[in-house]
Amino acid sequence: MIKKLDWSHDAILAYEASGQFSAQENSQVLTEVKETIEKHGKVRLLVKLPEIAYPEATSIKDRLNFAKEYKNSIERYALVSNITAMEWISTIAGMFTGIEFRSYSMDDEIKARAWLEAKHV
Repeated sequence: MIKKLDWSHDAILAYEASGQFSAQENSQVLTEVKETIEKHGKVRLLVKLPEIAYPEATSIKDRLNFAKEYKNSIERYALVSNITAMEWISTIAGMFTGIEFRSYSMDDEIKARAWLEAKHV
């Protein structure tokens, strides 16, 4: 399951994901991100993961192609989770994509939001 969080606005999109999410959910999120990029030129993302989340196998190729095409338009990406591996994953993802990733604990979600909202960091 993946759902858009109510506080998303302008070029800032926030989602919460857990367990497996469907190809339809994946497509909806990618469309929302693409439309935000088209409207604002850039997007800042927050993904909250209370537990491991993953797309259906058929969606993995779509996600990789999307990341390749739009990586220069993703200005900041905050991962909020208590899953130990997320910090490591965000570091590796940032090195490969050039996207500015930051990892935050669930208790620090407010800090993650502040980082996304900040004009300069």
